Amino acid sequence: MEGAELAKNKWLRITANLSLGAYEYAAALNGLPDPEWPEITFPEVLRIAFRDRIIDSEDHVVVRRLRGLC
Repeated sequence: MEGAELAKNKWLRITANLSLGAYEYAAALNGLPDPEWPEITFPEVLRIAFRDRIIDSEDHVVVRRLRGLC
């Protein structure tokens, strides 16, 4: 929670510490610029990220296959 709160205002590097069973974080040493976000909607981001791999209906071939309908 502490790292998430700090990440609201600073760039952080978060790494898993398996022996500790927790995450550790460190603030960036140099001043990184704010990210430049594209002017697209979140559904457009998902479409680009997953291309044709989105199950968008019950008639999708993957759902039909899982239900034994193919």
